[in-house]
Amino acid sequence: MLKRVVYRRKIAKRGEKQMKKALALVLALALALSLAACGGSPAPASSSAAGSTSTAQPAASGTMTTNGLYPGTADPEAVTYNAAAEPGDMNSVTTTDSVSISIMRDTMEGLTSLDQNSEPIPGVAETWDVSDDGTVYTFHLRDDAVWSNGEKITADDFVFAWTQLFTPETGASYGGTWASYIKGAQEMIDGTGDASGLGVKALSENTLEVTLTHPCTYFLSLTAFPNFYPINEDFWNEVGGVEKYGRSADTMLYNGPYVISEWTHEDHVTMTKNDQYWDKENKAFIPTVNVVMIADSNAAINSFQGGELDMVNLNGDQKAMFEAEGCVTAQYDEATCSYMEYNLTDGVSSEAVQKALNNAKVRTAMTLAIDSDSYNKNIAKNSNTVANGMVPEGITEGVYGEARGNLIDRSMSEEEIKALFDEGMSEAGVDVADFKPVITTDDTDAAKQFATFIQNQWKEKLGFDSSVEQITFQSRLDKQTKKTFDVIPSLWSPDYNDPMTYLDMFVTDSGNNHTGWSNAEYDELIANAMVEADADTRTQMLIDAEKILMEEMPVGPTYCRVRDYLCSDKLTGVVRSAFQETVMHFAKIAE
Repeated sequence: MLKRVVYRRKIAKRGEKQMKKALALVLALALALSLAACGGSPAPASSSAAGSTSTAQPAASGTMTTNGLYPGTADPEAVTYNAAAEPGDMNSVTTTDSVSISIMRDTMEGLTSLDQNSEPIPGVAETWDVSDDGTVYTFHLRDDAVWSNGEKITADDFVFAWTQLFTPETGASYGGTWASYIKGAQEMIDGTGDASGLGVKALSENTLEVTLTHPCTYFLSLTAFPNFYPINEDFWNEVGGVEKYGRSADTMLYNGPYVISEWTHEDHVTMTKNDQYWDKENKAFIPTVNVVMIADSNAAINSFQGGELDMVNLNGDQKAMFEAEGCVTAQYDEATCSYMEYNLTDGVSSEAVQKALNNAKVRTAMTLAIDSDSYNKNIAKNSNTVANGMVPEGITEGVYGEARGNLIDRSMSEEEIKALFDEGMSEAGVDVADFKPVITTDDTDAAKQFATFIQNQWKEKLGFDSSVEQITFQSRLDKQTKKTFDVIPSLWSPDYNDPMTYLDMFVTDSGNNHTGWSNAEYDELIANAMVEADADTRTQMLIDAEKILMEEMPVGPTYCRVRDYLCSDKLTGVVRSAFQETVMHFAKIAE
């Protein structure tokens, strides 16, 4: 099994200015070369980039992954893995959650798709041309790309889907994120323009022209992200539009290697090979893939041991247990940041909570009181690392992290953290006895474990009581969208291999900014970095923006997640990386 290694470039210190310049140049090269673009939701995940791909396969010398202890599920034509949660939103335009995105990567396809190394390759688009200034992409669609109902996929299907993405009434959380890339998109969102000005045009049935607001070296990778998938307009309208599309197996059309043949909510999704898929000979080697939703990790382990699962994620104790049996576990760095979301709006549970959470000193103290190193070593017992900022250090091969340094001062003593908290509470005019925030989290045992750890840390170090509310994944997403929560431990995985994928979330009115925080200087830095061509200047803009984010701390980073998992002897070739959490269409049943 491959284990992820982060390669850091060693740059000699020849003066601070020269070092920063060199780092910026390396970052620019990473952006330009790491993916044929720099990432997308894609992004390089090979050993030459952050978030290296781990492809599950038999170990060397012919020994099987579990040495024959766990042969896997009985059906010779199917495999089963645990996603732990219900897909949150299977509408490609509005989706944001990793479970849905993973399933869509197997059942849908954009202009490009990602290979086993998370590099963009032709998808629905067979070829493309790029203008000399890098702002106009002309995609030539293949003739043999069809929907699962047999209808041909046309350029109009992309125009329709991308128009929905930037239509305010659709409510796409990522709409504001991607609007800065596409000509006319921001005007649509602001209401100062309409679809006629959007830089997405069908020149013919097989030709799509996309005009960007500025050159983007990783744009091809973005076109592999679910938000940029096509949608058949007639089918969309037939099933009920944005309110109904993607809510069940029969309210979606598919154009990927698999189709969803069955979806029993909160229980399982069954994917079967799509015989209409243009590249069916080279993908979807396993006829049927079952995705189950077992929230309790111990129950999932029991299912794996009982031959009901072929792949399962592991916590630290479980990893040690299987390795003691002689199993070969797999690991990959997700480049996923775990962070606390503090709600600064009036959607919180009480006036006291609102006043307290609107004080940056209170938020900072709450974040620093959480001993992430202790959690990683003593509770999770895995290879998680302590977060030094919102952007994990592995992004862009660690180059950005080296230039940025540590933005979170974890050297403060418990007494200093408590003093900071007390100072903030005094400024907010809130008595600690009245401050009783609710920690909202998913209904998995791992989520409860972390929330309980946070709860205890706050009580022991800061002296206030909090409660834990466990709800379903979908309900948690709903609370975040509506901003009806106090505090939520959240996770963010990268959409592409660049710091921007973490930082543009927190601009004012971003659909992924669940905190309600707003800072004009931050917004300006992010907007300018979007279009800045000079690598040195752009890098510094991103660093300056992240410094503001960490000084005001509407979100409090805790740790960066590394995923351990185990495959049965039956399963090989699964792609798991920071940019493709679980992709099954390359997987095979081992011989």
